[in-house]
Formats: sequence, C-alpha cells, structure tokens
Amino acid sequence: MNEAVPAAPSSAESMAKQGCEKLGLDAFDALVRRARTCRRFDESMRVPREFLLELAELAHLVPCGANAQRLRFHVVSGAEDCARVFDELAWAGALKDWPGPVEGERPTGYI
Repeated sequence: MNEAVPAAPSSAESMAKQGCEKLGLDAFDALVRRARTCRRFDESMRVPREFLLELAELAHLVPCGANAQRLRFHVVSGAEDCARVFDELAWAGALKDWPGPVEGERPTGYI
C-alpha cells in the first residue's frame, strides 16, 4: 500500500531531468494578470462533474505543510446540492449589503 512517490522537482536541474517545462516570467505574468474574481456566473452553462473531479484530483498534487496535511475535497454539481451549498456561503465581505448572485447567476459546481 505504501507506494514510492517520486519527489517533486526542487530545482531547474531536477525539473529538466524529469521532463518538466520551465514556466517563463512572461507566461506567469500573463497568468496572474488574467486572473479575476468571479461573483456572477451563467447557470445555463453547467460545469461537468467529471471536470470538477479532475480539478480535485489535480489539487491533490499541490504541496502543503510538508505534505503532512491530508487534503479532502467534496465535489458538488447537482442543482439541488448547489442550492444548499449556496445558502451557506458568504459573498464579497466588503459588500455588506450584497447577498450574492441572484438565481441564474450562481455557480453550477463547487469543490
């Protein structure tokens, strides 16, 4: 059950040995500058559950606290389940009078 897990690359040299591509400054800059916070969504465009599961699987690969913290995720994608999750969320803390997106503009999936 205890499979050997390859160590994550820790230097440019080890990245090259493992076939990893180096993310250049320009690519990272473009990624950061395009990042946005979304508070309104198009509910007619459902996020496929399989896509959410793939994202959760990728999240297991990110480093955390000496890899000692066990990461747990729960994928929610059904309309009824999403409505129950939405009722428990707080939106845009700086906007005290805004209750969040109205119906039709709410997320269609959560991780």
